[in-house]
Amino acid sequence: VRLITAKPVIGEFQAGADFKQSSTRGGETSTALEGYLNLPLSDSVAVRIAAFSDRQGGWIDNILNDPENGGYSPSIEVINRNDISNAPVNPGTPFVAADNSEFLEEDFNDASYAGGRFGLSYVADEWDLLVQHTQQSLDSEGVFAYDPNLDGEAAVNRFAPDENHDDFGLTTWTLNARLGMLDFIYTGGFLNRDVNSLIDYTCLLYTS
Repeated sequence: VRLITAKPVIGEFQAGADFKQSSTRGGETSTALEGYLNLPLSDSVAVRIAAFSDRQGGWIDNILNDPENGGYSPSIEVINRNDISNAPVNPGTPFVAADNSEFLEEDFNDASYAGGRFGLSYVADEWDLLVQHTQQSLDSEGVFAYDPNLDGEAAVNRFAPDENHDDFGLTTWTLNARLGMLDFIYTGGFLNRDVNSLIDYTCLLYTS
């Protein structure tokens, strides 16, 4: 996928905004707000700023684990969600079905995006420079796949919090210049990204 963003426009003021709202059957409402502003600072310099906020409501339910209703059968000892390094246990150890009652929640797979982009354009007789910086954060909970064996339109059995936090900043630049008979182009970029995830792998410790 190639994404080509709008660049600062020299000598022209531009502005716009958009608001969206939607709903999901059996889930929550989603809302999004975005806007942009293009400012000509001189005959050769312009900046462009864009920002957005997008909250996507969940539609998947984390329901009570019931082995008789498509849930996970008892195949390992009681799971301590803070330390599951001892599972699976030796044969003959008493088994119990995993209990996820602490984490039951409807529509638990919501996600929130927020970010913006700043662009600076400078144009001269023999060269021009474009610098852009994009910043975005994503915070999501739950999972985005459901188990068709469980009751409900979209349901899962999860036994620990599922969270994802993704922050990135991307700075890029492009310089075009005319050096005598030659056209000179220099482009580059710098990316800084931090991802922290908490994922429930209980399902890998159980047999259906």
